[in-house]
Amino acid sequence: MTKEEELIQRYFDTFNRHDIEGVMECFHETPLIIDGTGVRYEGRDEVRRHYETGFALFPDGRCDLRLCTGKDGRGVAESHFHGTRTRFDKVYEAIGGHTRFASDVLEDVALATAVKAAGHRVWFGPGKGIVCARMYRTFGAMWEGWAKNLYRLMGGTPWKAFREGESAFPWIPLVVILLGIKFPVAMFAGVLLLVLRQMNYGTELVRNQYPFAFIIYYIPAAFLYAGVLAASYRSYARGKVQWKGREYSTAETREGQKFNK
Repeated sequence: MTKEEELIQRYFDTFNRHDIEGVMECFHETPLIIDGTGVRYEGRDEVRRHYETGFALFPDGRCDLRLCTGKDGRGVAESHFHGTRTRFDKVYEAIGGHTRFASDVLEDVALATAVKAAGHRVWFGPGKGIVCARMYRTFGAMWEGWAKNLYRLMGGTPWKAFREGESAFPWIPLVVILLGIKFPVAMFAGVLLLVLRQMNYGTELVRNQYPFAFIIYYIPAAFLYAGVLAASYRSYARGKVQWKGREYSTAETREGQKFNK
């Protein structure tokens, strides 16, 4: 057996033991893997997170090595992976799955609420390095999606929506800047306040793993966010929202909120 074949065998042995440290020892210092769906995982952090997620999702997951050969720094292996997620399947089926919540405006939130109400845990994990997806491909689709979700996500009441808009929109700096038309010192103070708000926005971006340089979009983003929040409120006030050609009644949503409370 060549050293390359020994490395392949060691990789599969550690993988089947779910030994994350042993698996990572089999990789280069700058690893790159591409899964069966074409998603790339580059760097030790992303590769490690990919395996940790797989081990968590399939506690009994393992690979049966069927072919292994290697020489001169190159190798190839063929294996068959198998594993089960029976616990999740049973919970999902017991609460009725997505079919039960097909008419709900936020079906994912309703599904998670039902899982919690049934006495089960809901786990949230980071998506970076696991899957790449684009929810919206056009500005119109993004506006429609956010208008459908935002009011509910911000609390689902006019007061909570107002407080969200008031806290997110830099209305105080803008008012002070307008006063600067008559009082020049107010212009300086308003700009300073706006810069401070923008810097705070930058720290929030970094905390959520976005580049700090995105602060250049703060002003248009603030207006856009306030606009879509107002549009979301209007949709719920009318009692219906539009999404991908379908119309959802927000009356059912309000009844669901009362039940959850």
